[in-house]
Amino acid sequence: MQRLGDIVARDLSYIMDEYRDVTRSVILQCGSYKVTVNASLQADGIDFTADVAPINAFSLTLYYIESDSSEFNKCLKKDSIIFVDGTSYKIIDAVLVMGLRILSLERKGNR
Repeated sequence: MQRLGDIVARDLSYIMDEYRDVTRSVILQCGSYKVTVNASLQADGIDFTADVAPINAFSLTLYYIESDSSEFNKCLKKDSIIFVDGTSYKIIDAVLVMGLRILSLERKGNR
């Protein structure tokens, strides 16, 4: 009997690294650590709380397979700044689900 984690890991690798219909190679930098991964940056609607001014801000979600660099992975905390292909974003939330890293990002200013 196969383990669910093994099945998901195999399918995830195929989707992100081989099929590549929704991913592209991007350079991520957080602090002084830099990695190149196949990732998908998805635009999304954003719900602001009453204390946030929604002018010129939007949210994105970045999906990629967790990096092998433990130092880079430790940098991915709420309110950290991450650069995706040289464009800066603020990390709103970071989640790891069965090897898939999901970062909720916010960018102020021009899209």
